[in-house]
Amino acid sequence: MADESYSPIWQHTIPTLSLTHPFLLSGLLAITSLHLSMTHPSTTHSKQTLKHHTQALALFRQELTDMTPEDTAGIFSLSILIPKFAFGVRHTRMRKTNDVVDEICEILALMKGVGVVVKRGGHWLSQSLYKARFLPAPCNGLGTPLPGTSLPATIAKSPVLLSSRNQELY
Repeated sequence: MADESYSPIWQHTIPTLSLTHPFLLSGLLAITSLHLSMTHPSTTHSKQTLKHHTQALALFRQELTDMTPEDTAGIFSLSILIPKFAFGVRHTRMRKTNDVVDEICEILALMKGVGVVVKRGGHWLSQSLYKARFLPAPCNGLGTPLPGTSLPATIAKSPVLLSSRNQELY
């Protein structure tokens, strides 16, 4: 089940950012076209999908060379859309392959790009529309969030589960 706390990001933050970042708008149009090509397969939808994605990547490359505080949230937004797009394309007739391992490696490499953007511009993201996602949650000494923090329960339990699994293995 999807974490509903991310809905505002997809419903408000990213569309709002796309109004001032043409590369992100093209990325959203590519995802929308991809969805249409999956639900109503046609050559037109496939062509539009590839056109918007190509345009998004071309504009995105230009932005990456000179990241600014004003562009970082838009760049981050597209960096999280690119792996989603790649994963979605895998399920269409635009790209059929039997090499699942290569596909997974490609998607993981694209996801690594999100980390690069965060590493280069995380200090700016913490002051952007994404600030709630980049501020650390208050924790007790064991890494467990304090009551009333906004960290999802599944994430809050992760350090404890990881620790117990490590103890079981070793």
